[in-house]
Amino acid sequence: MNKKQGIIFVATTSLMLSGAALSHVILNNNDVVQAAVVRSADSRTVTVEPSDFRDYFQANGNADVPYDTSTWTQTLTTDDKSESGNVTLKTKIDMSQNFDFKGYVNLGDKSKSQGGADGIGILFQPGDVSTVGNTGGAMGIGNIQGAFGFKLDTYYNGWSESDFTADPSEFSSGESFGAFVDGTNGQAVTIADTAKEIAQPSGNTFKPIDIEYNGSTKTMTITYDGQTWSRDISDWLGDNTAMSFAISASTGANHNLQQLQNVTFTYTVAQGKVNANYVDDSGKTIAPEVTTEGDIDSNYATTQKEIPGYTFEKVTGDSASGEYTANDKTVTYVYTRNQGTADVKYIDDTANKTLLDTPLSGNTGDKSSYTTADTIKKYESEGYELVSDNYPADSITFGDTPQYFEVHLKHGQTVTNETKQVNETIHYVYSDGSQAADDYKATPVEFTRTVTTDNVTGEKTYGDWTPTTGTSFAKVTSPVITGYTPDKSEIGEITGITDTSSDVEETVTYTKSIVPKQPFEPATPTGNDNDAGTGTAIKKVVDKKTVVPVGKKTLPQTGDEQNNNVLWGIALIALAGAGFIIGLARRNKKI
Repeated sequence: MNKKQGIIFVATTSLMLSGAALSHVILNNNDVVQAAVVRSADSRTVTVEPSDFRDYFQANGNADVPYDTSTWTQTLTTDDKSESGNVTLKTKIDMSQNFDFKGYVNLGDKSKSQGGADGIGILFQPGDVSTVGNTGGAMGIGNIQGAFGFKLDTYYNGWSESDFTADPSEFSSGESFGAFVDGTNGQAVTIADTAKEIAQPSGNTFKPIDIEYNGSTKTMTITYDGQTWSRDISDWLGDNTAMSFAISASTGANHNLQQLQNVTFTYTVAQGKVNANYVDDSGKTIAPEVTTEGDIDSNYATTQKEIPGYTFEKVTGDSASGEYTANDKTVTYVYTRNQGTADVKYIDDTANKTLLDTPLSGNTGDKSSYTTADTIKKYESEGYELVSDNYPADSITFGDTPQYFEVHLKHGQTVTNETKQVNETIHYVYSDGSQAADDYKATPVEFTRTVTTDNVTGEKTYGDWTPTTGTSFAKVTSPVITGYTPDKSEIGEITGITDTSSDVEETVTYTKSIVPKQPFEPATPTGNDNDAGTGTAIKKVVDKKTVVPVGKKTLPQTGDEQNNNVLWGIALIALAGAGFIIGLARRNKKI
């Protein structure tokens, strides 16, 4: 929508009630205001005539232009872009009494399709008389808690924002319409079942409007250009007995001249109200509120109360005494409570020191919200263990006497075990360093001890090493390898092993065994059977055996051993051949 938005705060200027004396009231913005003194309920009912319209209504924004006394016309916006203007009644309306507002309204000379906007909003709200809601789609009603009203809308809004909701879709073609508006929650909501189409703005024509209200039935009836809207507004009023009243208009990219004319308004001026509150320094109510009402400019005086357990401190807000005004006043008496104290210490029993000192204070008779659970949990996460806590689990109540509490903690511990081993390894090798047999690995001698870790500091404390598998290694006999002799036939028993002993490592070296040579005895032939003689000689040679040392274990021959056997075989064959030749020679000689 081509409607500006923003909240307008209006500075009240002057008010004149017929037959009433005038006095001056100084506002916070330093403006001097003439306010009527209304001394009785009967005299609080007044009638505003066209000639004194500006005595009762304050013009603001673009409406703050000279009032046309020749036609009794109040302009709200000119036919220009981005304007907003309003008039606010300088006193509140007593909603327990009837009122009647009559006059004429000019909505301009252009519909939306012709570039016209926005319309006129009629506002009722319980706040200060100088407050008006947001412009644009909010129609001067949105963005005020407790507000409600009526609008003559000449610009259709098909979307919602925080301060207003979309207009009823039946007017989406750009028709102008009138409807009640509920803004009590701060968002101006058009009441769809009250919406009625009205004539489009044309020729800057003034059309009659009448707003009637019945204080007994709480019914508001609005008549405009021959059409009537009526609603029981008691649900919007709630407990409010006095309401501020304003009429506003605005333009955006679209625009219209929008005016009021020839207004007469009969209403009962609401009495001024003063609320006296009694709170502590946190704002909590400690005694019932006292409300007084009186005619505007009559005197009021509030009273400081004596409240047990509390000491009066100061008055804030409005003055404790003064005069009633159109806007409500609030006087706040602030008290301080007698304070009770307590102290909670967190003590490290292991280190014998105070970890934390927590002072507590609160109003006497009040329960403390403090507990030790969270702090204990924090220390437990750091490795502490709770020893004792004499602070009550359901907290404490502050009194006149100081209270003291202690929470004792100790360092938690983690106990683990660690082990170490002493090993024995025996290597078996030939003289050239190559492996002769698999290493011998004894069952390790094992020691264990406890390790106690302080969970807070990380410091470790160690116990003594204790053997778990004895303190000695048994003797070990070196394995037998055929054709080889070890330099150590055994590794003796090792005793007295401690946790500081180093690993044992021994090496057994094998060297080739020396086999003695047997003397050669030529065979003597017997008889004429050379083959037999030769065979005998061969047999004797073959029957000679190599003596092999006997051990626990015979290992396969190495390459050196195989070469020696080949040489021995060649020698034996040579000896057998020689014996055969000798035998044959002897046989030939005999022949």
